[in-house]
Amino acid sequence: MKVWYFEEQGLGAFLQKLRAQGWLELSTNTQLGCSVAELAEFYTNYSVTKGVVTSEVGGKKIWFDAPK
Repeated sequence: MKVWYFEEQGLGAFLQKLRAQGWLELSTNTQLGCSVAELAEFYTNYSVTKGVVTSEVGGKKIWFDAPK
């Protein structure tokens, strides 16, 4: 993710939310193993039900809630 692009587009609040949730580093640090394609696949497949986020990336099911 190109942080500068989001800042230029006036989407600083979105970046702040990602940072607060601990997702900004995951989304921007390629050394952590999260690619753009994987991130897109996560968002394509995700849903939220009763506070639990579920998705599937690369055939692996993922789930987490707010405390996680």
